Amino acid sequence: MSLLNKALKDIEQRDGEHELALEPTVQLPQARPWRNVITIVAVLVSAMVVIALAYLLIPAAPKSTSDSFDEAPVAGPSHQANAPTLVIEETASQPKQTTSVALTAPKDDNSRPVSAINAELNSPQHANVVENEQAEPPTSSQQLPSSTESFEAAQAMVATEDEPSHKPVATQPKAPQVEPPTRAVNASQPVASSSDTAVKVVKALSVQQRAQRWFEQGQQSLRFAMTNEAIKQFEQAVILVPEHEQARSSLAATLYGQQRLEEAYSVLINGLKVAPETLSWRVMIAKMAIEQQQYQRVLEVLGDGQNARATQLGNNDYWILKGSAARQLKQHDIAKVCFTELVRRQPNVAKWWLALATSEDALGQYHSARGHYATALQLGGLSGPSQQYARARYDSLQDTP
Repeated sequence: MSLLNKALKDIEQRDGEHELALEPTVQLPQARPWRNVITIVAVLVSAMVVIALAYLLIPAAPKSTSDSFDEAPVAGPSHQANAPTLVIEETASQPKQTTSVALTAPKDDNSRPVSAINAELNSPQHANVVENEQAEPPTSSQQLPSSTESFEAAQAMVATEDEPSHKPVATQPKAPQVEPPTRAVNASQPVASSSDTAVKVVKALSVQQRAQRWFEQGQQSLRFAMTNEAIKQFEQAVILVPEHEQARSSLAATLYGQQRLEEAYSVLINGLKVAPETLSWRVMIAKMAIEQQQYQRVLEVLGDGQNARATQLGNNDYWILKGSAARQLKQHDIAKVCFTELVRRQPNVAKWWLALATSEDALGQYHSARGHYATALQLGGLSGPSQQYARARYDSLQDTP
């Protein structure tokens, strides 16, 4: 059995080797239609993905290339004419992306001939419009490339037409840097003349006006009890205008109120050296001297040479102070002159009649003195002691010639 099996195996091996040695009479090609379809679909999908990624990853291109060139405003006179439009066509029917670029001139809105357009561009009105457009700096949304850069970008896209690429190249045009104009270009723009500009003329204050302001500020400081400030302000007014009557009087009165007597005297005496005819300063010195019982100083400052001026000005204080000081110094003739003037000026005041009667009584003029005592008693208004003295002297002089 083993021999038989071995013989059968040998026969089978020989038959198999013989069959393998036969040449095939018919050759069938290996058809693979799905591989081409898959390749085409894969290329198309890849192209679409790349285009979508490029569109999303390039934010600087707000519009398509054709729209940006169609809607771009012209920045200068050389670009005022219609620029050629860049039209991009993409065909995706083949695995390779083929981009064709065509330069087409845009149509005029009104279908006007080129000669009419050139004539309008060369007109002076159009030149003014162009200059106005150049004077205005373009905003970020209006900054567009020039026509030269547009042609260069178009040539770069045409050069890459024959090269197979799965990633579209996006070229972003550079925006020209335009500096804002420093002055108006349009000569027809109206310019404000010097007559239209309001000019404020500040007139310098005179010395008298400045001194008056210092005096007013000093009065304001006195109202708020700011004595030291008031003294400084009055001093400034007196320095500017030494003959300023009110400022010097206010300064002396303020110093006297602060018990600065010698300074007050000095201020008034220095004023009399500048303007000796100022009667008010003499009266102030006399009042301060009366309070200090300096009667001789009163007669010195209120000399007889000031009587006519006091009468002209109607200053009653002058006569009162001078008459009182003269009576205290037993100078009854001076006192009689002063009280006679007061009686003439104020005939209804009883105390002036009493003072005049006293001066005449001291001078030995008893007859006139007795009549003046009677007038004082008739007018009334005297104090108790003054009335008793007037009644006693009237009765005692009754028997005198």
